[in-house]
Amino acid sequence: MDECVLPTLGLQSIVRMRKPPWFRHTLSILDSIQNRAIRLIGDKALSSSLESLSFRRKVSDLCLFYRYYHGRCSAEISSLVPPSSVPVRATRQSVRQHPYSVQLFTNRTTHFNSTFFPRTSRLWNTLPAHVFPPTYNPKLFKSNTVRSRFPDKEP
Repeated sequence: MDECVLPTLGLQSIVRMRKPPWFRHTLSILDSIQNRAIRLIGDKALSSSLESLSFRRKVSDLCLFYRYYHGRCSAEISSLVPPSSVPVRATRQSVRQHPYSVQLFTNRTTHFNSTFFPRTSRLWNTLPAHVFPPTYNPKLFKSNTVRSRFPDKEP
C-alpha cells in the first residue's frame, strides 16, 4: 500500500511546484465537468454549497504556503519561501499590508510567474490580516481563508 502512495505524493508535489503547460487546460476541463454535473443534479441546495475547483485549488495552495511560511517543510523548500516584506516607507500600500506579507518575485517571464511560489505569494499578500491565527494553526487558517472569500482575481 505504501509503495502506491509514495509515487503519487511525489508526483503531486512536482505538479504543485511547476505545472506543465497542458495543466491549465486540464484544469479548465475539470471545471467544465463540475459545472455540467451541477446542472445535471439540479438540486440548488447541493450545488450552492459546492465551491468552484479554482477556489478550492487556491485555498489548498494557500494552506500549503502557510505550512512552508512557518517552516513545516524540508530545508530545501524552506529556502524557496520568499522573505517577509518589510516596508521602508509608510505608503498607502504598506499600510494595508498584513504582518505576514512576503516580498514578491520580480521576473520577466510569464512561465516563472505562474509557478507555485510567485503565484501564491501574490495571492497570499491579498489576504486580510484576520485570516492569520496568532499561533501556527493550519485548520483555523484554512477555515478563515474559506470564510474570507479572498478575491477571485489575482492582482
